Amino acid sequence: MFAARRLMVLTLILLCSACAQRPIQLYDGNPAGTATISMPEQLEVEQLNGKPVRGAKGMFTRGDKNLEVAAPGRYELMVFYREVLNPQGEHEVAKSDPELFVVDAVPGHRYRLDYERPRNTAEARQLAADFKGWIEDQNTGVRTASTDSGLAFDRSIGAALQPGSKLISASEQQPGAKQIIAPLAIPPAAASATAVSIPAPALVPAVVPAPAAGSASAPAKPAADIMERLPLLKAWWKQASVEERKQALRWVGDDVEQGGSEYLASFQGLWRQARSAERRDFVSWAGSH
Repeated sequence: MFAARRLMVLTLILLCSACAQRPIQLYDGNPAGTATISMPEQLEVEQLNGKPVRGAKGMFTRGDKNLEVAAPGRYELMVFYREVLNPQGEHEVAKSDPELFVVDAVPGHRYRLDYERPRNTAEARQLAADFKGWIEDQNTGVRTASTDSGLAFDRSIGAALQPGSKLISASEQQPGAKQIIAPLAIPPAAASATAVSIPAPALVPAVVPAPAAGSASAPAKPAADIMERLPLLKAWWKQASVEERKQALRWVGDDVEQGGSEYLASFQGLWRQARSAERRDFVSWAGSH
């Protein structure tokens, strides 16, 4: 047991080291110019110009994220705050809805996304409830506040049972695939302004259709049946190989669909059915076994 625990600790250390951030290149060839957009690890990119960015989202990423983009051009980032809290020894995840940050990138410039850091758990929860930040052109010192994206994550019970709210193509899931995100055109008025002018976002929130009238609903499961997922998750973990455990952690942390073995698929099914408390208890337990 002691040897297995040491192996698990080593695996987690290697996993976190593998997740250390290197610059994410989002252009191809030799553009006329490039710019860098950076942010602390607590900020995650849901979309950039309407597309997901591999490596810019996930709870197991460590250190600053640095996106290298073609310039000149406009980049609209949908960014949310997520941080693991530890009140009274119990793990808790503070997660906000996405906020809109806009960068009119100038060749050679560096841009930094940031926010007012919470001093305690209460302030972290408040930040998650109403996330705001800014983006600073580090070459000029000009700061521009973020704006309301008009979107929110689906926090319904049905959505909580799914591994992610977005679907991406198979090529975007391949670790070696190149990512290319073209810049948007900078409006003439914004190009000539001293400070960046952010237009009102024209984003429409997705509407979840109501169930059809008269449709039959599945009978509610007894509470005892719902709470049986934690021992099953622990049993899965004890029988899984080191590689399968690593894949399971990446799948949970990255919050995206991921292929794998049939055994990993069984873990995914259990995870989707588990309650939030069971998921939290399992993650805490797995870190010490």
